[in-house]
Amino acid sequence: MTYSADLRDSRNLMSEPFIPPTDNPPPPAPEPPPVGALPTARPNGLTPNFDIIPTPIRSRIAMTISCTDADELPRVSNAGEVIDGPSGPVQVMHNGVLVEDGCYYGVLTGEIIRCLRGIHEPQEELAFSIIMKRLAETRSATQAPTMIELGSFWAYYSLWFLNDFPDGNSICLEPDAHHLEVGKRNFAINGRTGTFINAAIGIGGGSVRGFVTETNPNPVDLPSHDLESLLATCEIEKVDVLLSDIQGGEVPLLIRASERLRRGAVRFLIVSTHDLSITGSATTHQQVLDILLWSGAHIIAEHSVSESFSGDGLIVASFDPRDRDMKINISHNRSRNALFGEWEPRAESYRLQLLEANETLERIRSMLPFRIRRKFLNVWNALRS
Repeated sequence: MTYSADLRDSRNLMSEPFIPPTDNPPPPAPEPPPVGALPTARPNGLTPNFDIIPTPIRSRIAMTISCTDADELPRVSNAGEVIDGPSGPVQVMHNGVLVEDGCYYGVLTGEIIRCLRGIHEPQEELAFSIIMKRLAETRSATQAPTMIELGSFWAYYSLWFLNDFPDGNSICLEPDAHHLEVGKRNFAINGRTGTFINAAIGIGGGSVRGFVTETNPNPVDLPSHDLESLLATCEIEKVDVLLSDIQGGEVPLLIRASERLRRGAVRFLIVSTHDLSITGSATTHQQVLDILLWSGAHIIAEHSVSESFSGDGLIVASFDPRDRDMKINISHNRSRNALFGEWEPRAESYRLQLLEANETLERIRSMLPFRIRRKFLNVWNALRS
């Protein structure tokens, strides 16, 4: 299902917070491709230390550090290094922002940051750097810029924003209480202040029951926000940068936000889109593109999940006429090398599963008495229609 001509009606269908179904979960993601030859040194002669990296994630690291998009970004002299911080070891990002060592998925991201000297997502960080540059060139002389990060976790992009705009307003929303604390600690390490909200994306002013976070297997009840309620709660009229990485909630979020986006509540929007194994839909990236275009967005850069050198798809858009000239050229990975692999083998696997399920159904139907079978077929046809 896409959201283009019928978006105005389909928005009304999203009356409940989005929680991925548990009774019919999406199929698991495929295993990562095998590790080939070691990647070439990047970009200062560094290669991953595979001796400390578990085998399942080696190919993920090699794939990401093969991307050259962010090679030309300025770097502080010790970018990527782990140094002593005030309360423990910290890793230095390319712009001098400090983060707790291993705070963002441990050795996986830590080795990427080390090898790329302070970069962890080359495609997105190239785009973010250009957005920051444009914002600096065109910001209001009297009003501090505002950034909202949805699914903030370690809050790195918010810290980057404040690094470039020390007078800026930063709002971080994160449903995982443990992740939220990681972001708070990183803010403290850098001497920054911001607004931290422990909530999920859903109906504004409502709640989400039974939310399972990455670090807590026990379902919790959380307050929920959409863009409208978040702006009202934080008393904000306009957001300069809205960054969303909400693990499958991107389509409901943007459907509810479409009118505010159309009216210019957000200037720059950066959205991570996610794989079928996370969202339950194979067309999440395409749906997000449809919604944004319907809402009047100018697409500045984008790549799908299968074109990512990291793991997520990416869409960068603006709703400000001043940015109609912007176009960011980013690399596109080959799907066979991407984290979730090519679609054709997955589609074939699903086709065979469906074929097997249909054969099982036919066997059951053939064993039923005629009258029961007729009732069964009537119910089946009604469900199909």
